[in-house]
Amino acid sequence: MIKDIKNNVICNEDTEYTILQFWAPWCGPCRMMKPVVEELSEDSNFGNVSFQRVNVDENPLLSNYHHVQSIPTLLVLKGDTLVETLVGFKPKNKLMEELNRVLI
Repeated sequence: MIKDIKNNVICNEDTEYTILQFWAPWCGPCRMMKPVVEELSEDSNFGNVSFQRVNVDENPLLSNYHHVQSIPTLLVLKGDTLVETLVGFKPKNKLMEELNRVLI
């Protein structure tokens, strides 16, 4: 399940990793990426990951804080530490491959 970020506040959860998906409703590649990330959020292999979605139009402070300049962007955080930035649309198999590399 993906949680939508409101008021520039990341949800603190008891997971090892957090993936922030920066997007906008007017962004075509973001709309293509949405179901891919939703599928991964429901995959048991990613049980130690909190998936959170950040609308850049509604959360400009958080977007600026993380220096997001292109969307879609996925930020992988371990605790409060950024461990990976993935920019642009990725098909499910490619995204899984990249996330598995980072999350191991």
